[in-house]
Amino acid sequence: MLDASAELRHPHNDDHYWRESLYFNLADPVNRLGLWLYVWTVPNQSLPAGILVCLYSGQFDDRSITRQAMRSPRHVLRSGEDWIYCYMTSLPEQLAGDFDSIDIAGLQLTQVEALRRYAIDYDDGEGTALHLDCDFVTPPWDYSDGPTPIPDWLATNRYHRAWRARGSAVVASSAEMIIDARGDSDHSWGRRDTLAFAKHNFKMWSFQSPDGRVAASAVKLGDDTFLGYLHSEGRSEAIRSIRDQASYSTAGLQSDMKIELTDSAGRRLTGYMPAMFAHIGYGGGRSDASGYEGVGTFDVEAVGPCHGLTSFCWPHLPGGAVR
Repeated sequence: MLDASAELRHPHNDDHYWRESLYFNLADPVNRLGLWLYVWTVPNQSLPAGILVCLYSGQFDDRSITRQAMRSPRHVLRSGEDWIYCYMTSLPEQLAGDFDSIDIAGLQLTQVEALRRYAIDYDDGEGTALHLDCDFVTPPWDYSDGPTPIPDWLATNRYHRAWRARGSAVVASSAEMIIDARGDSDHSWGRRDTLAFAKHNFKMWSFQSPDGRVAASAVKLGDDTFLGYLHSEGRSEAIRSIRDQASYSTAGLQSDMKIELTDSAGRRLTGYMPAMFAHIGYGGGRSDASGYEGVGTFDVEAVGPCHGLTSFCWPHLPGGAVR
């Protein structure tokens, strides 16, 4: 069982690939909005800290879309009513504070109550701002408590938890969006060998019921490595197996997704998502892997609509195709 100290930074060794990160995603069906927020420190590299802030609404199939948005005026790329905001930077100095108080490149993460609440504030100085109260609705699920060992190239340890976001967002001085939505968050530390990571098919699903009583966060690496938890009836259990199927476009975009999660207590959740209401591509170009991340609504058997995220990442094959 993790305690409040797990939310802080962890001692590191001299491994070039050692990293520690915080990640938040958000699925907001009212605003057709997805959010991808990432903070990292890589203390043994020349640029030891950085952030990624990405908000998107609509459908973006191009796997270089985040880089295009970063190069666009005010970091916003529009296509009709669809848009994506993406800002990423790495800094030559290490994070000054601990993970309970981060202030970097316009992003502030502040622990309000250990294991329960964070405040997330972001202002890029160019008309994009984000203000969210973050309430964790499940305890942190410790990957080391699961039946499957964490691959040594992925992390020393990692935990996930479901959260509720309430607040607002403004993108490039547009109209304010009021947010009351659900998402998933992780904190991981240890070795992250990106070249090894890119050799494996990676699939991730997370979803939560509107009342927060049911939540799941699941990762499938290759065909037989299953990580994550299922939360229901007031308790969380390790995921024991994942069965999934989907249809894919020629570029690898997932749709008609079916997933069956079974946990270590024998509980089972089955969900279906015909399509994401917002998605973006990532990777491509010189990357060793690429894929699609997006948000939508899972129809979960015996539960009902659950909003959440799906992320599929594929190694590149000769000719630029994905597996």
